[in-house]
Amino acid sequence: MKKLNISFDRIMSIIALTAGVVALLFSFQANQLAKEANQIALQQAMARVVVLNASDGGSGSDNYITCRHDIRVTNLGGAATALVGFDGTITFKYKKLIAESSGEHFAFNRSRIIPDVGDFYITLMAPSSPGEVLKLEEIAGKNEQPLPLSIDSFATVDFGTKFRYVIDRSEYEIDSGYRLDSQNVLRKFPLPGYTPIEVEYTLHMASGQSVTTPKLSCYYIKQ
Repeated sequence: MKKLNISFDRIMSIIALTAGVVALLFSFQANQLAKEANQIALQQAMARVVVLNASDGGSGSDNYITCRHDIRVTNLGGAATALVGFDGTITFKYKKLIAESSGEHFAFNRSRIIPDVGDFYITLMAPSSPGEVLKLEEIAGKNEQPLPLSIDSFATVDFGTKFRYVIDRSEYEIDSGYRLDSQNVLRKFPLPGYTPIEVEYTLHMASGQSVTTPKLSCYYIKQ
């Protein structure tokens, strides 16, 4: 009878221990779910900007190359924010320069990325209308977009940039990269031996967040 009682006590102890472990696991899982729910709620109450789209185009005039880049961002968060500054990382092959706006609606870097190609200048622009083709003088001097640029919660905002640089046309051949395809649609078909000048925009938000666009080209150069 004593042995039976000992065995019964052990069984009850094992059951109690198992129940405690299960309760602990459920408690841990509940805490994790609560933390995840709190994180989701916190994210929804904060600004969270992402780049939806970025596209490029351009036009040239003498030794100045000017391109229009269109950018679309959306705020997935529940709090409004604003674009308060931007940087442009400019590349040509393995060469790189950075133009910083320092909170202004323009950025520049007067250096040369290769000999006789440089003096980069970037200005934020108001969004273009659907299908709009801007003339060079419109790209070069009108519709500048001041900062800060407000981005409401759950809102999508369009804006553009004017990207300009100087090139010695007597030293280099240039090409836009665009051709009409068999369907008479303008598409990008860079010529062999030509390398693009590219810029990648890093957008700085009032919330402290920064987002980066894909690289956008502004003409192709043959050395």
